[in-house]
Amino acid sequence: MLRKLLFTLLLSISFMSFYAQGPGIVCVEVFNDLNGDGLQTDNEPGIEGIGFIIIAAPPSFVYPLPYYMATDETGNYCFTGLDYGTYTFQVEVPEGWQLTDSESPFFNVDIVESDLPNSFRFGLSSTMAAPQHQLLHPKVYPNPASSVLNIQSPGSEGGEVIVYDLTGKHLLSKKLTGGTAAINVSSLLPGIYVVQHKWGNRSGTTKFIVE
Repeated sequence: MLRKLLFTLLLSISFMSFYAQGPGIVCVEVFNDLNGDGLQTDNEPGIEGIGFIIIAAPPSFVYPLPYYMATDETGNYCFTGLDYGTYTFQVEVPEGWQLTDSESPFFNVDIVESDLPNSFRFGLSSTMAAPQHQLLHPKVYPNPASSVLNIQSPGSEGGEVIVYDLTGKHLLSKKLTGGTAAINVSSLLPGIYVVQHKWGNRSGTTKFIVE
């Protein structure tokens, strides 16, 4: 167990050293704007699972685009270690929801020589026909994995899962059936990888470790 924990820690340190190329920090917060006024009050909680996507980045960005993460249980997510240059972000608005404090889900950030975070807040209000909000990012388990990695889509969608290394090289792929897939990763060397799940016109990305 100790050996496994040390291995995971070393991989994390290696990953941070590889990825943390610059001073850039970009944070987003998404909240449930219950009264639709564009202002967050104490009774308006953050929304988990809202996609926060990099759709354009400098050539030094190490992941394949679009790079997809999602807000946590508090409605927040931060990209850190971004290199210098201009990035274009998108907040993914689920079907049946609408923005209340912004006309566009897209925004640009110029990363310059500063350690101050760039923070953005978005309010979402459900329409009368709003479906139950579901997490948009795919789930992977076990993580770390040594033989088989299971991928579960946010719903019952099919689509395809693709595994990349940190240079963006395409390594493995498999079609999803019934929203799930099991992909054999035993041929991969120990390290950190990226799995991208494409379904319809959406794309979700998650990191995982092979031990």
